[in-house]
Amino acid sequence: MDGSGIVIGICGTDEKCCWLTDELGFDYAINYKKSKNIREEIKLKCPAGIDVYFDNVGGEISNEVRLSATYVIYEV
Repeated sequence: MDGSGIVIGICGTDEKCCWLTDELGFDYAINYKKSKNIREEIKLKCPAGIDVYFDNVGGEISNEVRLSATYVIYEV
């Protein structure tokens, strides 16, 4: 993920979080099943906000991410 800024992944197991950071090179991974406040975790890891967002699930997590956006998010 060189040159892409801060990359954060959100998934539902610690194993997937490790895969995202260790194998794929994400800067951070958040386990949404263990997180008490996803929006706060995003803010701590990416204080300038989110510029790009890719989602293939939707739902409440997507709403939290949208609220962390710096500008209008164009969802892919």
